Amino acid sequence: MKHFFYNKQLFFKHSLSISLLLLFFSVMLTSLISCKETIIVNTQAIASESLIATVKIPEYERYPEFSTFIREEIEKDFLDYKKYAEMDYPYSGITSTYRTETEDYSNSKYLNCFIKKYIYAGENIEDEYFITFVLNKKTKQIETLENLSGRKLEEISKYCEKKLMANQKWESDYEYNVISEDIKNGTRPIQRNYSAFVAGKKEITIHFAPGQVRSKWFGPQSVTISYK
Repeated sequence: MKHFFYNKQLFFKHSLSISLLLLFFSVMLTSLISCKETIIVNTQAIASESLIATVKIPEYERYPEFSTFIREEIEKDFLDYKKYAEMDYPYSGITSTYRTETEDYSNSKYLNCFIKKYIYAGENIEDEYFITFVLNKKTKQIETLENLSGRKLEEISKYCEKKLMANQKWESDYEYNVISEDIKNGTRPIQRNYSAFVAGKKEITIHFAPGQVRSKWFGPQSVTISYK
């Protein structure tokens, strides 16, 4: 009976592994209307022992080159994480997850594609990251934060650090040191700290994901800067 139970467990585990290792691909077309722009959201899904993923890739019908750029960037990021998950699984035994959500904040001047990325690799918490893609409708150019704001990253960094610190409260020197260090690290003038921004009609909003400038429990943070 013990031998039979062991074989049954082994069969179940083997069957589950085969099922998980099957790669499946699905595409759902969701039409969105935003500022007279039609956006098709293509959903790709895969599942294996090491990784379960749902990736949503937006397609702006009137801007195929912009759509191609977004798709290539998202797919590259996903493949990099997939490679990491496959290398990690034999040692950790953890099935990682990767998923993206697409939001659109476009207006009459700019296309603003906002991607939220969620990944899980253990520790009972899902990490959240932001990345945006901004297209100037008039010039058809993909914008950078420095070009939009007319400021160097060093200047933007100092401004964001100052604005975020102004909104904080602390009750001890220790708490102040922790808060100031977190904000300083999260606003350093490096590109990955400023990968998410939305170009409004009159101002630019820089978005910081949970855990970037404050503890994850404080949620996402943002700073608004003007155009020059």
